[in-house]
Amino acid sequence: MALARMDNIVKRFGAVTALDGASLEVEVGEVHALLGENGAGKTTLMRILAGRLSPDAGEVWLDGKRITRFTPQEAQRQGVAMVAQTFTLVLPLTADENLRLALRDRRAIKRAKELADELGWQLRWDAEVAALSVGERQRLEILKALAVNPRLLILDEPTSVLTPTETEALFGLLRRFVAADRALIVITHRLSEVAQVADRVTVLRQGRKVATVPATTPTEELARLMVGEVTVTETKLSRGQVGEVVLQVRDLWVRGDDGRWAVKGVGFTVRSGEIVGIAGVDGNGQQELMEAIWGLRRWERGEIRFMGAKGFASPCKWWRNGAALLPPDPMRRMLVLAWSLTRNAALRRQVEEQGWWLNWAKMRAIAEEWRQRFGVRAPSGDASLVNLSGGNRQRWALAMALAEPKRLFLLVNPTQGLDVASTKTVHALLNQLRADGAAILLVSTDLEEVLTLSDRVLVMFAGQLREAERQREAIGALMGGVGFEEERGATISAAS
Repeated sequence: MALARMDNIVKRFGAVTALDGASLEVEVGEVHALLGENGAGKTTLMRILAGRLSPDAGEVWLDGKRITRFTPQEAQRQGVAMVAQTFTLVLPLTADENLRLALRDRRAIKRAKELADELGWQLRWDAEVAALSVGERQRLEILKALAVNPRLLILDEPTSVLTPTETEALFGLLRRFVAADRALIVITHRLSEVAQVADRVTVLRQGRKVATVPATTPTEELARLMVGEVTVTETKLSRGQVGEVVLQVRDLWVRGDDGRWAVKGVGFTVRSGEIVGIAGVDGNGQQELMEAIWGLRRWERGEIRFMGAKGFASPCKWWRNGAALLPPDPMRRMLVLAWSLTRNAALRRQVEEQGWWLNWAKMRAIAEEWRQRFGVRAPSGDASLVNLSGGNRQRWALAMALAEPKRLFLLVNPTQGLDVASTKTVHALLNQLRADGAAILLVSTDLEEVLTLSDRVLVMFAGQLREAERQREAIGALMGGVGFEEERGATISAAS
């Protein structure tokens, strides 16, 4: 029995056609995976089903009834809940206050906190959401959606910042969820997860449904359906010549917004020609560490040096002196979504060159070159970022950070929300930058990414840092805190 059906859905945003006759059918009691390249229309299709957008054409049916009113309130009344990549949280309020604001029911609030305990998610309920990491915010959104006990739950990239252990626990919970006459739709770019959680898979390409197949379909075939041909290949790593120290951090102590130590005596080096990866569950001090390095957060004790000299007090100065930054939330901290690609590129140039007079013909040419090089699906450089998919916005943020050579790249979750082909392209580019002599500090919650790219792996837990062997089991144990207990509160040096 079909719980939800979408027939020939069309949706346009100005000159961009996001959906061009897409269809989907989800049955009661199933987990349905939705796959496709960035810009294929996955999130747009789900936003229509969740009442957040109205289609330009096509029909939507829930429980055999045609839906004509597309509002979040109507979707909620019909038992549909969605956790999108763009969060719906009030930043100045605490996590607990956001939970109460969204649920307004004591039993649902209690259920959300019980689910957090069941999943092993440590949430700082008294902390303002603005102070939470991206991963903590995502967990809060998932708990909000599960607590209202919807009939149809839509999750957009739910495991993008979860560890393998957390992912396994969430999948177990979702399996129990659909067993009670419900259904789940999961948007994911991690093809390895499809067989773990889903029953069937629908693949979209360029706004249209390509196929609906069993979740047991080989990943190579799923990739072919997504891109039209098998173009996803393994990244061949070419190690560069490791040279001088470019970034050095010594005995760094940083407080979080709650006044407690978020970074405790951290030290490490990054040399030219190498990638140093920092793994760990989001919320263990990575954000505060990177903010301190960028000059966005004051540190109590320690030292940060770039090319032997004192580090800089602002991101602008890092840019001007040969470093590139990719923050953990580029949509909020790097891009102006209401602006065009060209104007965003011009803003970065102004920051870098400290000039106000710009050659707009040159900037349009630069924006177009970046757009094509990074595969950003937009009609032109004059397209507004607000009309692009989340994956294409991430591609544009990467273009702004990686398109030009720098001595140092400070990157947080660079491939978050990207499809398989785009991820491989980014990995190949980082590999080439390393071979050309750049120093790269990579902070990623994707353990596979850290293992694939890094010359050295550090693990961050509860504000502390340790160097790990390049073995999945050893890194996973450290990510869970094993081996840190005896050193809590002590100064740790992971420099090499």
